[in-house]
Amino acid sequence: MVVWRGYGIVVALLAFAALLLAEVTVEAVFGDQTYYQAHGWPKLLALVAAAGAVWVLSRRLEGRDRLVVDKATGHELVLRDRHDLFFVPLRYWPGILVAFGIAVALFG
Repeated sequence: MVVWRGYGIVVALLAFAALLLAEVTVEAVFGDQTYYQAHGWPKLLALVAAAGAVWVLSRRLEGRDRLVVDKATGHELVLRDRHDLFFVPLRYWPGILVAFGIAVALFG
């Protein structure tokens, strides 16, 4: 079961789209259906690209806090939107994607 909050699902969608695009591109360039499965560098490149897109998204969403003032008491409350996938905040996912890409490239 996939658990996400806010824009957290975008991490999975970007990673999937990047890997799919990498596979289609590698098969078109090399003309070999097995090259993508046999080599790790296309997957690493795809996951680094997805990590870059997730990093940009997380930076854009980070400063969207809202300040609410209770009229009766005058207390201020900061409302923050939360964006996470598998309970991991969006800002940590670029590092996770790059680490996963390196692991796939090294260990197949």
